[in-house]
Amino acid sequence: MRYDGETVATVTDLSDIVPASLGDMVVDDLGRAYIGTQAREGGVIVRVDPDETVTVVAGDLDFPNGMVITPDGTLMVAESVGRRLTAFAIGANGSLSERRIFADGFDGPPDGICLDTEGGVWVSMTLAHQFDRIVEGGTVTDRINIGDRTAIACTLGGPERRTLFMLSSTTAYPQRLVDTRLSRLDATIVDIPGAGLP
Repeated sequence: MRYDGETVATVTDLSDIVPASLGDMVVDDLGRAYIGTQAREGGVIVRVDPDETVTVVAGDLDFPNGMVITPDGTLMVAESVGRRLTAFAIGANGSLSERRIFADGFDGPPDGICLDTEGGVWVSMTLAHQFDRIVEGGTVTDRINIGDRTAIACTLGGPERRTLFMLSSTTAYPQRLVDTRLSRLDATIVDIPGAGLP
């Protein structure tokens, strides 16, 4: 969808291309949107170019969820069912290649993610009720426990991009939250600022 400040219009309909509902999205500096599909297995990432051309750029993913693009041109995706972060090199034409595991074996399914300037990734560990900062290989360097709440998404923002905004709720299932006000946004200052897109 596209919102111009007044109206919402359909950019493209992906229902005949993707195997499940759409999930998270990240947009690169050239306006290419990478969109994940919430298939428990056989998930794909679709790229929608500014001219509305649609291309499936990655497949065989286990519930692709949160995504970031690093300053060096790597797309990282959280595979929730796979409990891992997977990285791809982004080609000049927007293709994804050189697939590799950045980290795996997580305590819970990863959801929303964000990147910092030292290559660490803050990960919303949905059913583990925590936000973890993870470096390549899987080492957890920082952990924020949120009690019995469900970690949904996070981002680094604020004036120096050192404010970690953490979205949580009472469940990971959106249909259970219809007509409720049970989600919450918390914030804390971290040492290492944010990087990359978004």
